[in-house]
Amino acid sequence: MPFCDMHTHTVFSFDGENFVSSLCSDALKENIRAVAMTEHMDFFDGRDYAYYGLFEENRYKAVLKARALYPSIEIFYGIELGQPHYDPLGTADFLKGRSFDIILGSIHDLRGGRTIYSLRCRDMKECDRIMEEYFYEMELMLEAFDFDVLAHLDYPARVFPCMGKEASLKRYDGLILPILEKCAGKGVALEINTAGTDKWLGRPGPDIWVLEAFKKAGGERVTMGSDSHRPGCCGRGFKEAESMLREAGLAGCLVYYKGRRALPWVI
Repeated sequence: MPFCDMHTHTVFSFDGENFVSSLCSDALKENIRAVAMTEHMDFFDGRDYAYYGLFEENRYKAVLKARALYPSIEIFYGIELGQPHYDPLGTADFLKGRSFDIILGSIHDLRGGRTIYSLRCRDMKECDRIMEEYFYEMELMLEAFDFDVLAHLDYPARVFPCMGKEASLKRYDGLILPILEKCAGKGVALEINTAGTDKWLGRPGPDIWVLEAFKKAGGERVTMGSDSHRPGCCGRGFKEAESMLREAGLAGCLVYYKGRRALPWVI
């Protein structure tokens, strides 16, 4: 059964290790028939992000070339905006005159230039404090900015082993439920992100109960994204993600984006 991967990165992201051609080859091997290249463009609190602009022309040319070389794959030109609400004017200026098939909204950094990936929690109390701040910023982003997909809602769980192997988000349901309601109300898709399958977490996220709560809140759109940054990761864990979507009653809600329009993807 073919899948669509709506969240991938290449060397055109500062932390990417995969070339566009390699990503497309991986997609064919994994029976992925639609791929969105969603390179990072982050807005930080107190510092600038220059990497995206350095390679923008080459980035777009690489997508056009890939479309010609891999006609059996639909290749979409996307963007992952990190913390766009930290700099509303900068975000508006960046988007002016640029066209994307899909825009992901995500939180990678907290205020004060603290990168979540680099944070280390000494105990659950500290972990709770960071998670609360993370979800607070996520809700602010939803209120302030128009985007298509909420990316990796459970992102910190992938990098905080102190949460334990189960790493349930249930303890934060009071913070998560309003986010899901806002997504549903604005028509923002919720991403099931499979990057956790090859990390210590060992599974896609977010939890089944989050998917079920999203459906209960009226959510009608979900996407699947590998968050691939290196070779061999495109489409990873998608069969498990498909099972989760079916269990949550969301299989019929799977979509992909073209020209920022949500289109059904049947599995």
